[in-house]
Amino acid sequence: MHSTTIVKVNAPIDVGVARLVEAFNISPLIQTIDSCEDDGILNKARVTFLYKKSVDDLFQFVKELAIKLADLNYCCGYLLSIEWLGDCNVSGVLRVSPEIMEDAIRIVKNRTEMDMVE
Repeated sequence: MHSTTIVKVNAPIDVGVARLVEAFNISPLIQTIDSCEDDGILNKARVTFLYKKSVDDLFQFVKELAIKLADLNYCCGYLLSIEWLGDCNVSGVLRVSPEIMEDAIRIVKNRTEMDMVE
């Protein structure tokens, strides 16, 4: 197996989630692997992402997002989780309702920009 690196690529993304995907992809440490503007179950946009560093760093990243999202005091506007994929990769998943999309974009962007200065 060859070593790999993360390369940001142009790909078709649902319009309703494109700016959130862009906000995640500011960080050189994040790889978005799936997105949809309406998950069909919770009626929320979804972005699934990997964090290039360790699982502990993914947990910290998700914790930081969770704290900022909780500060918005939206009851059911988002769902943030960590999932273990079948191939032992650990991913973060953010689901966001349209009503708080702009706030979520701002929070994700502010956090991912921090990775640019590390």
